[in-house]
Amino acid sequence: YDLVVIATVDHAVHSTEGYQGLETFDLTIARCLKGDLEAGEKISGKAKGEEPHAVCPVHLSEGEDHLLLLTRSIGGYRLSRFSFPVKKGHVYFDDYIVQIEKILTSAKDQ
Repeated sequence: YDLVVIATVDHAVHSTEGYQGLETFDLTIARCLKGDLEAGEKISGKAKGEEPHAVCPVHLSEGEDHLLLLTRSIGGYRLSRFSFPVKKGHVYFDDYIVQIEKILTSAKDQ
């Protein structure tokens, strides 16, 4: 993934059919763990079009912070259903951040 961020979901559009998966999103970056985004920066994107392979679509809650792994494309940012977005308050939210920071620091040192 190009970016690993903690971001507040400003707006999210979900499908009205089927599993009601994510279609588009607007975020405010709270913290960028990997990538070149700054806190306070606003970005928009879309759910990546993918075959499900038994993985449910993404749902983002407006006004909530999420840990997100994003890819950058010509058309904006993309969020994969396979990246497992995690909402703040999830039992492992803080642990995931510590693990990601440790891995990124280790990779930098090599």
